[in-house]
Amino acid sequence: MGSKIKATIRVDVEEMRLLDLKDFAPFQGKLKELSKENYTKLRKQIETLGFSEPVSVWKNGTKTYILNGHQRLRTLQVMAGEGVDIPKIPAVYVRAKDKAEAKRKVLALTSQFGNMTTEGLFEFATEAGIAFQELADNFRFPEIDFKKYQEEFYDEKDKEVEGEVEFSEFIGEMNNYIVLVFNNDMDWTAAQSFFEIKTKYATRTTGKEWSKGVGRIVDGSKIMKVIT
Repeated sequence: MGSKIKATIRVDVEEMRLLDLKDFAPFQGKLKELSKENYTKLRKQIETLGFSEPVSVWKNGTKTYILNGHQRLRTLQVMAGEGVDIPKIPAVYVRAKDKAEAKRKVLALTSQFGNMTTEGLFEFATEAGIAFQELADNFRFPEIDFKKYQEEFYDEKDKEVEGEVEFSEFIGEMNNYIVLVFNNDMDWTAAQSFFEIKTKYATRTTGKEWSKGVGRIVDGSKIMKVIT
């Protein structure tokens, strides 16, 4: 056996506090800008989903500098100017030995390493019941061209295409049936394997895969023979 690599990962998070909006000091300079369109989306997101993630800050003397969360706080400042009551904001204090390291942490916290895919977004949104218009109005993903996304995944012609998700057997009008409910993934996975229930993809007009489905209807008499 090879020797294990020993490494120490430093945790630089100190604590979390609730701060007034006026207590936060900008630290990003002109690194980012917030367009009117994106401000509208971000504001709607905050109004709909709430303020769901703490702001990362660095304490230096009497100043509490923002490391990550500038655009959300800018949006709240505009809202406050319009008379909206802004609650105390959760802030996570992050250590930095000096301003140079703090600025590096700004870049680290605003970096994005995972790339979203259109197929992945469509599947995620479909499973959550999120319609295209809600995605376009409330969210922004730099990798996604929403116009192209709409054309590819919400083409009207696709509504006329009959899916090709395969099932073991189809239930007729005169058949009786029972529904088996699996309340955990392990049992459902075992059932898929035991009854050879396979995942299939429906086909789009372009020939590309559309949505993923699992055949769940099987011949009851066959099951009874198996389990008895």
